[in-house]
Amino acid sequence: MIIFADEKLNVKKLLHEAVHQGSNKANSIQFVAPINSNATIKIAFELPNAENTRQYLMESVGVYEDYYMWSLEVPYNVSKIPGRVRCQIIATIGSQQIGSQSVDFVVTEGVEYNNAEFEEDQFSEIIGYINETKVGVANKVNIN
Repeated sequence: MIIFADEKLNVKKLLHEAVHQGSNKANSIQFVAPINSNATIKIAFELPNAENTRQYLMESVGVYEDYYMWSLEVPYNVSKIPGRVRCQIIATIGSQQIGSQSVDFVVTEGVEYNNAEFEEDQFSEIIGYINETKVGVANKVNIN
């Protein structure tokens, strides 16, 4: 998901992506705004069950012209429950808050987690198949 905001953190454009139940860091939130590069951007989430998470520190990832970019991989606890999630973005410089804004996204219902147990010979068979596939690809593509 990419959030474009102005210098006061008013959301100007929001590009959604599907967030599936139970995904762990499969999605990220990108925040793009023309604010001071020294700003600290944190994000907290209100989950579908009304529980609030702690604030997560977004990582500064670069600049494009006058727009600075921050990123956060969506943690598992945010995608654990399907439904509407509100994320609150807070920007500070030092101890002074320079803006705050919230946006919503939906975690779509997924399938129940199944921690499948494989027998030892199944692991060996799978690893053998992966190795055969690597050799087959290497033979088709000259990697030397």
